[in-house]
Amino acid sequence: MDGAHGPDHPESSANPGKPHRRSGSSLYLRATLSQWQQSHREVTAGAARAARPTAPATPGDGVAPTSTCLSEASMHAVLARLRLCADAAALFERYEASPAAEFALIASLLPLNPEGEAEHLYALCYVREAAYWLRWLELQRAGGSATGSANGHA
Repeated sequence: MDGAHGPDHPESSANPGKPHRRSGSSLYLRATLSQWQQSHREVTAGAARAARPTAPATPGDGVAPTSTCLSEASMHAVLARLRLCADAAALFERYEASPAAEFALIASLLPLNPEGEAEHLYALCYVREAAYWLRWLELQRAGGSATGSANGHA
């Protein structure tokens, strides 16, 4: 034990700067999963909008429709890399690491400048997080993990 805190507590010296994820129902876990799910909705909403030529895109309404096919392709390229994560713990560890390599992969497929406008940065984040959501779902379908009960997924 580290003073008044256990080793998994966010203020523990054994866990400096890491969010508290001991329980599958932790606020951090639920918030992150919700963020991934919302990003997936943004990416797929752009694809659905592109399939309906009468539905105009509005600013801030998902990924730009001109790049929806490429957005989905880049999401699946990141997903392929995420399949190296054998469980939810490894997936969250990877998410918390630097996103530079994943952003570079996405930017190589999408006409985005990772150091450009805010809209480009949002699109990079949406695509990356959407891929994490898909991998989370795959892990849950494959048998879940200790964190599998979070957010209603088992």
